[in-house]
Amino acid sequence: MSRQPFVTYDDALDYLFKSTDYEKMSTYRYGVSTFDLSRMEELAQRLGSPHKGLSFCHIAGTKGKGSVAYMLAGILQEAGLKVGLFTSPHLVALEERISINNDAIPKNALRDLLNDAYQTLEEMKAKWGEQAPTFFEIITALALLYFTREKVDMAVLEVGLGGRLDSTNIVTPLVSSITPISLDHTQLLGKTVEKIAYEKAGIIKKDVPVISAPQEPEAFKIIADMAKKLDAPFYLVGREIEIIPQDSHFSIKTWRSEYNDLRFQLLGRHQRINAAVAAGMLEVLQEKGALKIGEGVVKRAFEQLQIPGRIEVVSRRPTIILDSAHNVASVEVLVDALKENLKWERLILCFAAAKDKDIPGMLRLLIPLTNEAVFTTTANPRSASTQDLAEAASAIKPLSITQEADPLKAFELARASASSEDLILITGSFYLAGKIKEALESA
Repeated sequence: MSRQPFVTYDDALDYLFKSTDYEKMSTYRYGVSTFDLSRMEELAQRLGSPHKGLSFCHIAGTKGKGSVAYMLAGILQEAGLKVGLFTSPHLVALEERISINNDAIPKNALRDLLNDAYQTLEEMKAKWGEQAPTFFEIITALALLYFTREKVDMAVLEVGLGGRLDSTNIVTPLVSSITPISLDHTQLLGKTVEKIAYEKAGIIKKDVPVISAPQEPEAFKIIADMAKKLDAPFYLVGREIEIIPQDSHFSIKTWRSEYNDLRFQLLGRHQRINAAVAAGMLEVLQEKGALKIGEGVVKRAFEQLQIPGRIEVVSRRPTIILDSAHNVASVEVLVDALKENLKWERLILCFAAAKDKDIPGMLRLLIPLTNEAVFTTTANPRSASTQDLAEAASAIKPLSITQEADPLKAFELARASASSEDLILITGSFYLAGKIKEALESA
């Protein structure tokens, strides 16, 4: 037996992170030269085409796609299925991206998968040169391999970037969905909602039903036209899928079922829209005979649901909120959820963001609520400087500002300044939320 190239998990990670990682690059060209599905298709084919033998649900959008993925996976698991879930990015550990029934892939399993794929990856490096498989393409391929080997009943895939050229888009799902679309990654996907919607709508497949959240008119037209062009049955939240609010709980009425007395531990009414998208996907799966759910399955799944890094309350007295909002639309949802669900004496903001994001737009929503701000950075090369963040905040209103490049030290400064009745809000970046979450969990 030949020697495996990766003896330890760290060896495997070192190799993986040396692959081109667009998540850590602030400028690159988005198009078929950098994101080419033929390359991803070749990688999958060389690895035995693991995507050919699985049943998939595919989710794109600007905000909420991760939440929909967690919700749908939770319902399917509650219904008795063995469910693979692929999401990105991770908060604390890479293994979080690939899970089965809430259990992240074991480190040794990920190492073994990379060992098995090593020869293929090296051959493709030699063939493709600088256009060899990227970090995200490799992770996607390993997830597909893992789900195949573990014989999952259903795999739920969250799109990484865009949709049309995303590495997850080699699959033909049973159902697709598109969550609310807004301006994000504009330097890559386009500077208008229409252009971004075109990229997201690229996951729609011929004859495959698609569920859409409510959209801006420009985005709706793009999605609806694409669905019509591809003869994909099209269901819209607010039309075929209705949300019925009832104070602390809500109901969802679809074209075939009604789910009553639904409750979340999650904060924010926006999660009801995500729940409606997930319910619509569930209806399609039932119509296709992929599963049959019993009474109360959706209700139980939602009551148990926890989604890390989405307006996550990690401590009380003071209240500490971890949130991964990193664009204006997501920050708007965050601010609404805080106002609706929490009370505080002072809000202390701990904030970092990528320099290619709409930092002034995000801070225009956050700073009016903020009494004190601690600006920091992340290990990601795309991170904005603390000085740039401080200047953007000062232009909105005068307030106490501290700059601390080390995110853990920044968090400690925020915590030291807080009284028991205050709110510490950590947001602006997945990387920041993950770093603080890791520190809190290891404390």
